[in-house]
Amino acid sequence: GKTLLASADDNVPRTGMDTELPYMAAVDGTLCVKVEDWSSWGADPELRGDDTFTYKLIVGEFAENAGGVKLDKEANDAVATAQSAELTKTPEGAYFNFHWGTLGADADVDVYKFKIPPDSYGTTVYFMPWGAGDGHENRQGHGSTTSLGVVDITDVAGKSVSRLDVAKNWEEISVTGTPCAEFFLWVRRPLGGKLGVNDFYFLKHLASD
Repeated sequence: GKTLLASADDNVPRTGMDTELPYMAAVDGTLCVKVEDWSSWGADPELRGDDTFTYKLIVGEFAENAGGVKLDKEANDAVATAQSAELTKTPEGAYFNFHWGTLGADADVDVYKFKIPPDSYGTTVYFMPWGAGDGHENRQGHGSTTSLGVVDITDVAGKSVSRLDVAKNWEEISVTGTPCAEFFLWVRRPLGGKLGVNDFYFLKHLASD
């Protein structure tokens, strides 16, 4: 338990102060979980934790294609083979998806197709931070050994309606449109990026209010 693989403070997007750390292990084996107060993780000169700082640790596995969970499956590198990723409606009426996948060689791209929910006018995709993180820099990392690269959202005509480069520390991409309009999400590794020992990604896809 000496090598830091991943670390997290608040959830992404930050809707509260509960920590959420999705992680994909490179190989089977035993992993250790270290829990500490933010003042310790963030190198605050005044440590604040004591016996009254209680917490509840929940550990689980992602069930493939369970409600709201979408696993990257090849071949899904073009519009014709795009993987369905319709947003799932919760009992509370919210819409979400949790995408997780791996990145192959430099030319690898994962394409997902989705529709704006019938009672919404847009969606936002949030990117989980890569790397191991560094509390001294107040930076989280969910353990991937590579960032994502350029991410596009295109319409059915193939026009890019939203684009950003995740490697430049952008954290989210959004699209607006009429209810039930269909779009395609293109996920890539950085151009020229080399294969790492554990290249993966997690995306959280939410409908806009």
